[in-house]
Amino acid sequence: MINFGKQAGVRLGILGMIALSLGGCTVTAPRLTPDVAVMNQEVHTDQLDHQFKVSVRPLVTTGVRSEDRQQFGVDLSAYFTAFYVEIENGLSHPVWVDATQIFLQYNDQQPVQALSESEGVEYYRHGDGLRPVLTLIPKSRKLEKEELSKIRDLRLRSATLPPTSRHAGVVYFRKIQDRDCDGVILRMREIQIEEAGSSQEVHFSFRCGD
Repeated sequence: MINFGKQAGVRLGILGMIALSLGGCTVTAPRLTPDVAVMNQEVHTDQLDHQFKVSVRPLVTTGVRSEDRQQFGVDLSAYFTAFYVEIENGLSHPVWVDATQIFLQYNDQQPVQALSESEGVEYYRHGDGLRPVLTLIPKSRKLEKEELSKIRDLRLRSATLPPTSRHAGVVYFRKIQDRDCDGVILRMREIQIEEAGSSQEVHFSFRCGD
């Protein structure tokens, strides 16, 4: 009986360590929502007569009822801080959007650049560590391949938007932490509009919580 108790204790200890490890692996990015009070103070498109529109929406794919999860088919919040960007060109001439020049800033720190495709793949596999994430039930190669394919396909890419066209995609960043949720700003620095004669920057403010 004593030996059985020791074995049970060891098993419980191992299961406890696995549970803690698994819990750490499932930490998702904080939920971000638009900071309407700040956004109302920012003017981005007045000079363009509202014919050129950029909208940005933080993605929340956690939970079985997540509309974002149903739409995109992968739990992006488990791996990234991600935003869905939609651009509508209602002007009479093309507009160039450089998706490599999108940055996220928080806590008044230096802005961090959106992950490139190769960086996104590595971050999906390794997170902020140097080794692949350990899980109780390892992800199959087939599932990993499917998720990476979706992540690549969803990515916002640089493009020239013809008149009356629309362009959309997802921008990926390393997961921000709860402590970094002060003054979150997404900046799109390179939008070249022929009529304006120079590159435009638009930015959007967010905060943590519902």
